[in-house]
Amino acid sequence: MSRLNKPSVINHIAEAREELQAIEGYLSSNKDYSEIELQIGLEHAYHHLNFAWNTRRATDKKIKNMSDAEWNQYGKFPKDIELLKLPLVRKKENK
Repeated sequence: MSRLNKPSVINHIAEAREELQAIEGYLSSNKDYSEIELQIGLEHAYHHLNFAWNTRRATDKKIKNMSDAEWNQYGKFPKDIELLKLPLVRKKENK
């Protein structure tokens, strides 16, 4: 198994964190922050988190020379990560 490209992962996590902090700041101080601005900011943060995971073992050369198709693929939510889910439990009927 290839080693983690720690500098790249760190860079993408830092970028995502900066975007989330910017969103938090806008929402805390700017009453005119729109839903589309929120969407764009969250997309940017997700992009960097997805890249951090999907390129975690890629070499710097591979990252630098990636094709547009690879860039699009690396930006997608990873298929090998399952989101946390609550178990589905039926509500008990009141009798």
